[in-house]
Amino acid sequence: MVRKITHDQLTKLIHSFYKNPDKDGKKIPMLITGTFGIGKSAVVKATGEDIAKERGREYCYLNNMSNEEKEKLITENKIKDYFSVMDMRLSEFDATDIRGLPDFDRLRRWVEWKYPFFVEILSHPDSDGILFFDEFNLATDLTLKACYKILHDKIINDTKINYNWLIIGAGNTDEDRSNTTEIAPPIRDRCAEMVLIPPTTKEWIKWATKYGLSPKIIAYLSWKGTSLRKVDLDKANKYTTERGWERINCFMSCPIDEIDLVAGTCIGEDIASEFLGFLRIEGEINLDEIIKSPEKLRGITDAGKKYFVVSGLAEKYKDNLMTFEQLFAVSTILDEVKSSEFVALLWRISSRMNKTKFRKDFTTKELKHPLRAKFLKYLTDE
Repeated sequence: MVRKITHDQLTKLIHSFYKNPDKDGKKIPMLITGTFGIGKSAVVKATGEDIAKERGREYCYLNNMSNEEKEKLITENKIKDYFSVMDMRLSEFDATDIRGLPDFDRLRRWVEWKYPFFVEILSHPDSDGILFFDEFNLATDLTLKACYKILHDKIINDTKINYNWLIIGAGNTDEDRSNTTEIAPPIRDRCAEMVLIPPTTKEWIKWATKYGLSPKIIAYLSWKGTSLRKVDLDKANKYTTERGWERINCFMSCPIDEIDLVAGTCIGEDIASEFLGFLRIEGEINLDEIIKSPEKLRGITDAGKKYFVVSGLAEKYKDNLMTFEQLFAVSTILDEVKSSEFVALLWRISSRMNKTKFRKDFTTKELKHPLRAKFLKYLTDE
């Protein structure tokens, strides 16, 4: 039975496997399986950023660099300054894309190989990073066989990969109906294996808040947590996944009509309809009036409207359209009407959306306010 893990546990495991090589100095490769849309690659990238800071190097996602920029890393010896994440979608690769091709220009009695440029980076003595084989179990048998020596011996043909690199493979589950390839026992035995389970709504909201997703998305899913993921493989409906919510976040600054147009394509028509209904609460509530007269909150009893108000006020604070003193005034009324969970959400979103501003305000203003001690834990609870 393969160990099932959460996203936080995956982060810790990546750190652990990076820091603890085997007796020969090679980092033990990892193989992650998990259903689609739950953020396997996002965790790898985010953890790569954390490791870069710990290593005192600049984070570099190599897939975003041009060929010219990658060559400069080598020719100008800049690679020593970076911790890199290289994302290779194995489903798109042939075995020759991994191993290279025989060099027929060199007339010798033995075969020499021309390897792909990424090998130049992986083999550089000053390189450091994570090699991420995404869609691992969608690759062909020949491509997977080309990875045997990479995973175990850290060698591509005759070229040794720098032992600084941690190799991680990730793929979908058999239940996802994605035509996965059964991973041969020798490959599985070369890796530490784990199954990433979908995040709970609370876990996903924690991540979304940390990475600055729209407070309206966060507030809606705090209210309607079951809407985070709805997948029925037996129906032709558009699935609602964690990745879909991240995708729709790109449009949250657009007019409501435009969000209405794209929402169904990102998260499915049913959930999109509910989400748009939530967003249209804006036409029923005047946030500026609430900022001026927080007592108006006493007349709002509908939970959905309260969640909307919290998200809107957090945005107002971020955009300097609401002072810290006004945020405390609103929080006081919410606390008095026994809506402390909304105070916690307001503070958490506001603090994450503009950490520098909130930290400065929190340490210099309203220092004797009784709510400070009561809700401080929601700002430090990571």
